[in-house]
Amino acid sequence: GGDTMRDVWLLYTGVTLAPWSEHVYDPGWRVRAQAGYGQYNYMIESDGVPTSYRGDVSYADGLIGYHWRVGELTAKLFGGVATIEHRALAEASDGRVLGREWGPKGLVELWLNIGSTQFTSLNLSFTTAHRTAAARWRYGVKLNEALSIGPELRFDTNAFRYQSYDKIFDSYLGRAGLFLTYKWPGVEVSVAGGVSANVIGIETDDVSPYGTINVLFQF
Repeated sequence: GGDTMRDVWLLYTGVTLAPWSEHVYDPGWRVRAQAGYGQYNYMIESDGVPTSYRGDVSYADGLIGYHWRVGELTAKLFGGVATIEHRALAEASDGRVLGREWGPKGLVELWLNIGSTQFTSLNLSFTTAHRTAAARWRYGVKLNEALSIGPELRFDTNAFRYQSYDKIFDSYLGRAGLFLTYKWPGVEVSVAGGVSANVIGIETDDVSPYGTINVLFQF
């Protein structure tokens, strides 16, 4: 998949295996690995003059989890290890952290079918590697068996974003947009777009459009 907004881009890939289940949608154990690389701009003020610098980030996860199905609810719980490396031309003076870190990671994915034509999903993740957290909520309406559309909200933060290492939620990236998903046998393509903004306390700034694309293959 790929993700982009003003001054930021990210490419990523991953695989989920169901080695002890007949089908990937059946309950059972799962093994997941994923990795990504991207670049971003960030600002540092020196004597009141802001200067833009280019940084990049790379990450990899190795997770094991379990897939449950209870009625119309599907739940997946993963745990494992993550490594994230931030590299930048200049280190900010407000305590932002650079370099590579390793840490445990937890991931929760929930999917609920609402009748035969609607669904909602919620994904949550956190790792101690650079104190990185993410959440995404979607509400979809099936226009037909292959095509779905709906709104999405997303939250992202990490140690590089916020001002105090002890206050993970004092600065974060928020998103609001729409997604569109189309399914073929064995292939699913999802695109999304909307607006994103840096949020500090209750104030927002640096508003930017964003776009994502994901391609999923099932074997």
